[in-house]
Amino acid sequence: MDRFEKGGRVEVNPQLFDTCVSVVEVRYVLDFGIVRKMVFDEERAMQSLCNTWSSQATCRQRRGRCGRLQEGVIIYLFPRSHYERLQPYASPEVLGVPLESIYLKSRVLLHHLGTPEQLLGQLIDSPPQQRIETAAQNLRDLGALKGEQVASLGRIAVFMPTTIQLTKLIVLSWALGIPADGIVIAAALSTQDVFKMAAPANCRNLEDFPAHLSHNYITRARFDAGQFSEPIM
Repeated sequence: MDRFEKGGRVEVNPQLFDTCVSVVEVRYVLDFGIVRKMVFDEERAMQSLCNTWSSQATCRQRRGRCGRLQEGVIIYLFPRSHYERLQPYASPEVLGVPLESIYLKSRVLLHHLGTPEQLLGQLIDSPPQQRIETAAQNLRDLGALKGEQVASLGRIAVFMPTTIQLTKLIVLSWALGIPADGIVIAAALSTQDVFKMAAPANCRNLEDFPAHLSHNYITRARFDAGQFSEPIM
């Protein structure tokens, strides 16, 4: 504890250190072993923002970021036995995103390089062929593809930051004259966390952040019904 008395900032959001940002004066990092990323839910066939366990490589990377500019200390808030059960490396991003979006983009933007099946099959960690075929069939069922040609819905979906299902929802809501409702529903379906995470950037005055953080915790605790299922982020 003597080292904490000498000064220096404590970083409790180590996911910031997964980037290339160098934060001056940060000497201590508290790593919860959790990373927030987009995950593909095969049951819902949708992508959502979830809290998942970090990989061993990510934990080691955060340790290196701590002492980038000066000597630092990182404290892992989980046992070594849990660390040994983590995956050695994070899974490739292509395996955690809906293939419909990648299939459409390769069909529209990279058609001169080959078919989507050929391009996806040449990846180092290529997805299973069954998933590629299922993605193509889903696009035809949703109206984004007509045979081997990209339909109007598909060309719109290429430039939308959502899944093809949510893109169709937004397009249909626009056609019915209620685009705002469709956008709100699509945003709610894009994440599993219905509560807004308190952050200094979301406060008009920095002095209001403690009150926002307290209100966020009280709200989560009330809906959690005393189960304490929410990890500390």
